Amino acid sequence: MTYARARLWLGISNVGFFVVLSVLALWLDLPHRFLAGRTAPFVLAVALASYILISFPFDVFGGYLLPVWHQRTSLSLPVFLVAWLRGVLSQGLLMGFCGYAILLAGSYAGTAASIA
Repeated sequence: MTYARARLWLGISNVGFFVVLSVLALWLDLPHRFLAGRTAPFVLAVALASYILISFPFDVFGGYLLPVWHQRTSLSLPVFLVAWLRGVLSQGLLMGFCGYAILLAGSYAGTAASIA
C-alpha cells in the first residue's frame, strides 16, 4: 500500500471510529450517566481530554509510524512526542477557549448567541 493510501485509510478509520464511538456513547446515554450535575467547564475539559486520549493512537500511526515505515522521515520517537505534545497543548487551549466562549455566550445571551 502506498503512503498516500495508508494515510487516507487511517484518516477514514479515525473518522469512522469517532462516529461509531459517539453513536454508542449516545445510545448508552453515557454523557448523562457520567456527567449529569457537573459544571459546564468540567464537561468541556472532560470532552477535550477524551478527544486527545482517543486521538493519540491515530496521531502516532499517522504522524510517526507511517512516515517511518515509508521512509518519509528519520524523526525519533521522543522528538515526535515533544512536537505532538506542543501541538496538542496549543490545539487544546484554542479549542478550550473557543468552547468556553460559546458556553459563556449561551449563558448570557441564550441559545441564539451560542449558535451565532
